[in-house]
Amino acid sequence: MRYRQMRQMQCWQSLCLQGRAGLLLFRVKNIATGYGIKQGTRMTALPKTIEPAKRFGRGWILQTAFSPDGALLGVATSTGIELLDPLADKPAVRLPSPGGYATSLAFHPQKDLLASGSNRGQITLWDLKARQPAATLAGHSADINALCFDAKGRRLFSAADDKTLRAWDCNSGACKKMYEGPEAACESCAVSPDGKLLVSGTADGTLCLWDAEKATLKKTIAGHAGTVSALCFSPDGTKIASASWDLTAILWDAKTFSPLHYLKGHKDFVTGVAFLAGGELLATSCFDGAVRIWSVSSGREKRTRYAHRSYIAALCAHPHRNIIATAGWDQELIIYDVDGNRQLNKCDDYSAPLWSAAVHPAASMIACGARDNAIYVYPLAEEKKPALLKGHANDVNSVAFSPDGALIASASDDHTVRLWDAAALKLRALLVGHEDYVDTVVFSRDGKYLISGSDDCTIRIWDVAEAQEVKRLTGHRDFVWALAISPVAPLCASGARDGAICLWNLDTMRLAGTLNGHTGSVFSLCFSPDGASLYSAARDKTLRKWDLESAKAQQIEAPFSAVWSVAAHPGGAFIAAGIDQGDIALIDPEAEEIRFLLRGHTATVNSLAFSLDGLRLISASDDGICCLWDVQTVMERFLQNR
Repeated sequence: MRYRQMRQMQCWQSLCLQGRAGLLLFRVKNIATGYGIKQGTRMTALPKTIEPAKRFGRGWILQTAFSPDGALLGVATSTGIELLDPLADKPAVRLPSPGGYATSLAFHPQKDLLASGSNRGQITLWDLKARQPAATLAGHSADINALCFDAKGRRLFSAADDKTLRAWDCNSGACKKMYEGPEAACESCAVSPDGKLLVSGTADGTLCLWDAEKATLKKTIAGHAGTVSALCFSPDGTKIASASWDLTAILWDAKTFSPLHYLKGHKDFVTGVAFLAGGELLATSCFDGAVRIWSVSSGREKRTRYAHRSYIAALCAHPHRNIIATAGWDQELIIYDVDGNRQLNKCDDYSAPLWSAAVHPAASMIACGARDNAIYVYPLAEEKKPALLKGHANDVNSVAFSPDGALIASASDDHTVRLWDAAALKLRALLVGHEDYVDTVVFSRDGKYLISGSDDCTIRIWDVAEAQEVKRLTGHRDFVWALAISPVAPLCASGARDGAICLWNLDTMRLAGTLNGHTGSVFSLCFSPDGASLYSAARDKTLRKWDLESAKAQQIEAPFSAVWSVAAHPGGAFIAAGIDQGDIALIDPEAEEIRFLLRGHTATVNSLAFSLDGLRLISASDDGICCLWDVQTVMERFLQNR
C-alpha cells in the first residue's frame, strides 16, 4: 500500500535514528493540544486518569543505552521508556511517554538521571529513583536524534532534525550553546571523555568536529556519502567511529580528524557503532540484520553474527564488559556476549507498527495487521502473548473477521489475500489475482463474499467457500484504499487515493453511484448504523458525512491535520475518528461536533473498530499498540458533555 509504505518510511526513519531528509510525502504536522478548535465548537478532553481498559503490544524500539554501571539497560520505544536488567528475565520498569515516541536516550554519568528525546522535539530529564520527570528542556522543533552527557554530567548535548546541535546546562535546564554548522538534519553526536571535543554527523554525510566549550567549529569533512547514523569516541578519547547509510563505518584519529580505517563489509545501511570495553574492539550493526566485530588496531573484521531476522535499529555496548545489546525490527532485543560468542538474554515481545485491527463478532479476540508481515491475534479474556499468523511476505494492511467469526481475512503488500481459520489459527486459503499491493478487505453481510481493494485500481469479489474470484470491479482510476459494507443493504463503498468514492450494488455487482468532493486520498470509510449515511476520512484534512439519498456531504468542522480512520458506534451514539499524534476524536453525529478526545496512543491511529455489541472500541496505531476502550466509560463522559 503506497500510503502505508510512506507512513512506514516515517517509522523506519525514526527507528534508525537517522535521516529524515525529505523522504516522506505525508509528513505529519505537529498540532497543538486541543487542536485549536474554532470558537464555538464544544470539545472536552478526557481527564488524564481515564485510560484505555487494556493495551495490547509493547511498541517498537528506537534506541538503547546502558547505565554507567551496566546494571540497567534503557530502551527507547514508540510508547515510552523501559528500564531493564539486561541479564535477568524480570519485568521492565516503564516510564510513560511525555508525548510521542522516545527517539533517543542517555544516562547521566554520576546521578540517577536519564535524558530522553522525542519525535516532537522535547527532551525530558527523568529522576530514576522517583521514576518521574524532573525537568523538560524545550527549544528543538523536530525529532531528537541523539543525546550525550559529558563525563562530569554538567552538560547534555542534543542533535535534532531541526538542523541544530545544542548544549544544555544540566542544573538549570537552559540551552547554553547552539552549534552553527551544515544546513542539514543533525543525526548523531558524541562528546569526548574529557569533554573538550564534540563531533556531529548530518543527513548529508558531513562530519563536524567542534570545540565543545567554545562552540566553535574546528573541522568539517564530507566523510560519508550517506546519512551519518551513529558516532562514538573510544574510551581513551583518541579515536572516533562513525556509521553511515553509505554501507560503511570509519575509524578516525580524534586529534587530526583523519581516517584510520574504512570498515567495509556490510550489505546495507550501517545503523549503529559502539566501542567495546577497553576500546580494542568495535561493534557495528546493519539493516541486513548483521552485527560485525572489528579490531580497532587493524581495522579488520573479526566476526560476523546475523543476530536479527530484520533491520537492526539500535546498538549499544556495556561500559565494563564485552557485551552488546541490539534491537531489531523482528521485535527482539538481544543481549550478546562478544567474548563467549553467545546470547545472554532476549526479549521477543515487542510489536511492530499496526496498520489495521478487527474485533471478533463474539468479542473474544482481536486481530491486528502489522508492518512486520504478521497478524497479531490477542485473546481478550487472558493476559498472554499474541498468536502470530505468519505467511505474508510484506506488510499486512487490512484484517477482517467473517460475520460468523470462523475466518480472518488479511490483505498484504505481497499482492495476496489470505483466509485464516480463526479457531485453529492456521491458513485456510490463499487468494491470488491482484497485481499490486492489496490495501483493504471486508466481508459481505452474509459472509458469502470477501471484497478486496488494491493499488491495481480494482476491487475484487471472492467466493469465500470456493476461494475463487467471481467478479472484478474496475470503476476506480486510482489506488483503492478503503472499503465499507452497509449494515442494511447490499451496498459496498470504496474510496481511492484520488479522493473518489464509489458505491457498488453487491446483488448486481455493478456501480450504483459516486460521491465526489474530497481533494485528498480517502483513507477510511464507514456507514452509519441505519445505512443512510456514509462517513469518509481523508488526507484533505476533512471528515465528511454523506447523505446517500442526495449524494451530498456535510463536512465536520475541525482543523484536522489528517483523518486516518473512522468508525461508527453500532448504536449511533457517536463517531470515532483517528487523527494525528495518537488522538481519537469522539464526534456527536447529531451536532456534528467533536465533544472530546481519547488519548492512549503516541502516534497516528490507523484503524478503529467497534465490537458488534457496542461495548468495546479498539484502536491500532503506528506506535505498535492496540488499545481497548470501555465504551460504557466513554459513553458516560460523552453524555455528560453532550
